Amino acid sequence: MDMQRDILVRDLKANGMFVFRIGDVVRLTGLKRDSVKVMLHRHVRDGWMWRITRGVYSITDNARVVATSISHPSYISFSTAYHLHGVMEQIPHTMTVATSRGRKPIDTDIGSFSFVQLRPSLMFGYRKERYADGDSTIAELEKAVVDSVYLPRHVAITDTIEAVRMCDIDRLEAYAERSGIEVVRRRIGLLVERVHGQSTIEPVGRTVYVLNPSRRDRGTFDASWRMYVNEEVA
Repeated sequence: MDMQRDILVRDLKANGMFVFRIGDVVRLTGLKRDSVKVMLHRHVRDGWMWRITRGVYSITDNARVVATSISHPSYISFSTAYHLHGVMEQIPHTMTVATSRGRKPIDTDIGSFSFVQLRPSLMFGYRKERYADGDSTIAELEKAVVDSVYLPRHVAITDTIEAVRMCDIDRLEAYAERSGIEVVRRRIGLLVERVHGQSTIEPVGRTVYVLNPSRRDRGTFDASWRMYVNEEVA
């Protein structure tokens, strides 16, 4: 039985399957699905691997690898990316993953993972990171800012302002334009202007937006951006 386990782990690693599904093991071993389920349950019980969610298992405890192996395509973003890029010192309790597919949060012995669904056209601006026990994907800082102003309820605006200070502004504005979302363009443009003095982004349309829609107070109105600024931005 130990030899069977060792061969399985060896073959999983050889195929880069540090996070895998029942079907992967069926194909590798030639065993029937029910037999594979019993075998994996035993290996989890004995501490040789982890069950991540229904039908998904891992032979690595690298949370970054696990986080972006559950849903495809996906990448680490929002406050978790801020932390990994040095914007935030505090480690977020939950690892936040951007994905084009909806998925419920997952709590595991490796970590807690939440998934934020983005439209497929926003799945850009991330890079692959290679580890000895698998690959992960993480947003570039500029894309994490775009994600965070698009869905500001997931990140404190004060952290996003600090991230803007650290961004490559040309790339940040290019990503805002690429998003094709006017509220993202305007929020990025306003933040860049307030933090760095000027922005190349030009507002389009007459719609009025709010910098932080999660706050009840509307703040002051910035006529040039047609936006209520209800956070201190300096």
